[in-house]
Amino acid sequence: RFKGLRGTILDPFKHIEERKFENELLRDFDEMMNSLCVNLNQDNFSNAVELVRCYSEVRGYGHVKQSSWNRVADRVRELEKTIVNVPEEATETDSVAI
Repeated sequence: RFKGLRGTILDPFKHIEERKFENELLRDFDEMMNSLCVNLNQDNFSNAVELVRCYSEVRGYGHVKQSSWNRVADRVRELEKTIVNVPEEATETDSVAI
């Protein structure tokens, strides 16, 4: 009935911690999927599948969802590191002449 208000300025629950956590989790998942699209290859495919499965294990409402995220969060971070190419810090010798 009032689900249409969810995520809008009229959402009466947008400031509660549970909703903030859910929104953050959705943003993280979206960023992770975008990163997968860019970095996916044969070498990291199995880790990518496991990463998506970890997110699919996060279910429930409130403290149940938080608890399920706590169970998989460390593994998610480990898998993300194997998939995402972390850029090295630039040095003086890496500068480009203009």
